[in-house]
Amino acid sequence: MKANEETTADQESPLKKPDSGAAIEGLDRFSIIEKIAEGGMGAVYKAEDSVLRKVVALKLLKTDAMDGAHLLRFQNEARTLSKLSQPGIAAVYDCGVSKKGQPFIAMEYVDGITLSRLLDERIALPWREAMPIFMQICDVLSYTHNKGIIHRDVQPSNIMLVSNASNSGWLVKLVDFGIARDDEGYDSGRLTRRGSWIGNPLYMSPEQSGGKRVSIQSDMYSLGCVMFHCLVGKPPYRGDTAFNTITMHQKEPVPALINKDAGLEVPPELERIVQNLLAKDANKRFASMKDVRDALDHVLNGPPGDQSIPASAGRQQTQDGAPAAPEPVLNIGRTKGIALVLVIFIPLVLAIGCTLIPWILKDQTANPQIGLNDAELSSIAEN
Repeated sequence: MKANEETTADQESPLKKPDSGAAIEGLDRFSIIEKIAEGGMGAVYKAEDSVLRKVVALKLLKTDAMDGAHLLRFQNEARTLSKLSQPGIAAVYDCGVSKKGQPFIAMEYVDGITLSRLLDERIALPWREAMPIFMQICDVLSYTHNKGIIHRDVQPSNIMLVSNASNSGWLVKLVDFGIARDDEGYDSGRLTRRGSWIGNPLYMSPEQSGGKRVSIQSDMYSLGCVMFHCLVGKPPYRGDTAFNTITMHQKEPVPALINKDAGLEVPPELERIVQNLLAKDANKRFASMKDVRDALDHVLNGPPGDQSIPASAGRQQTQDGAPAAPEPVLNIGRTKGIALVLVIFIPLVLAIGCTLIPWILKDQTANPQIGLNDAELSSIAEN
């Protein structure tokens, strides 16, 4: 009876589940090793590519998702990834449509775990362990932003971590560019529908959930939510429903980075960075991902007591809407140096002044200037 039920389920499923070692119908070049994941759009398999002679991650779109936004998202991911080549992004080897009309993407197989799974196991991460992860995400997003691409779905489940045997740390791979936007305008009007959101409300910026224009600062906000989750053990906002969560992102003040249960401490400079990333107004966030990365690097590797954190890292916009030059950086070490110079210089000037003024007055008393009185001046004028 169970066998019959399973057979019926396979027949009804829009995406036939191939057995391990079997080829996918219409895609004979791929032999399935195992299923990695499955969702509403389709499934991802670990497969052997007989043409490339390597193991790949094979993403297949379900046949009932081949119309509308799902198909557009699938095509958008293939289109976006074809433009990108960076160590922190899974490479695309091939994409197309099978003989049976099923879209596929063959990409680099990443043998690791998601940040989401790591947080499920660990709850939170010590800040020194988490910082290299944050900085690598900044590197990837800085690269994509320079290419004119905004990810728009930065969340722990889209961040793959690969064990780095050389330093016992993690190598980061950013995945799922299905709702990414590029600067050519290929975007949301076709990937989203009015009254609906695409993305995870727990990590979505106020402007994105509000249907406003997204920018690189929208990715920064999502990164800030990811950082908060890693350091505290939970996202900054979580409502009873998706709508409540979105409302909290738009209206509630940014919570403090406090995790008393885990006993994890966060440097105040790092908290300032997270607070900046989670600013409601996108113009008050950092000007670029490179600026975020530099600030994080200084917190991790800079000398104690000399943390260069932007006093106001937000952008100001010109009248035409273009971002103006970033705000100056408050360098605490340099400020202390200037104060020390003033403390030494001002008393020195006063001491010299006190010494010279009596000498000048004495000299003037000993050698009075010869002048003319009023009568003498009148006589000279008459002549």
